[in-house]
Amino acid sequence: MKKKSHLTEEEKNLFRSAVKNSRPLKSQNRIHHAETKRKKVVDSSFQDALREHYAVSDFIDQSNFCTSNQYLSYKTTGLQNRQFLKLKQGNIVIEEIIDLHGLTVDQARKRVDSFIADCISCQFRCVIIVHGKGNRDTPPIIKTMVNHWLQQISDVIAFVSALPCDGGTGAVYVLLRNGVIKSDQKN
Repeated sequence: MKKKSHLTEEEKNLFRSAVKNSRPLKSQNRIHHAETKRKKVVDSSFQDALREHYAVSDFIDQSNFCTSNQYLSYKTTGLQNRQFLKLKQGNIVIEEIIDLHGLTVDQARKRVDSFIADCISCQFRCVIIVHGKGNRDTPPIIKTMVNHWLQQISDVIAFVSALPCDGGTGAVYVLLRNGVIKSDQKN
């Protein structure tokens, strides 16, 4: 089924005349995003153990709620300032993204637990979690919870609110510990 166009014939003709002399970009002038190669974890029980390892607490004091436009920033000791600055500037390749819009707190927690475990098992270094800013009438619950949860996960070494092009204060860049899996289980 063909979509109906809301453009008039005059608008269509104007567009055609504006692009009639255009040419496709040469392949060397195109920007190619870094392709990520996921490393498969064969043992599903190992992934289940990782998910349990990253299970986080929901308990949070009412005084620790975030505001919609609040800038989030967290860094563990030992992370070099230069790396933290790169994260703040958005200068680390983003390897995965998750969007939590429309989820309940329970659904979001499960998704974050699973997402971080999967990213660690794939040895990703930097990811984005889009949590949103809440609605205008209430504080942003999911944003507050993401801020709280990420600080409890040992393999999260830093996170900051994203640049406006990546979601601004409605998302965070998350820096993971070199993809090192903390587990006594051997592959």
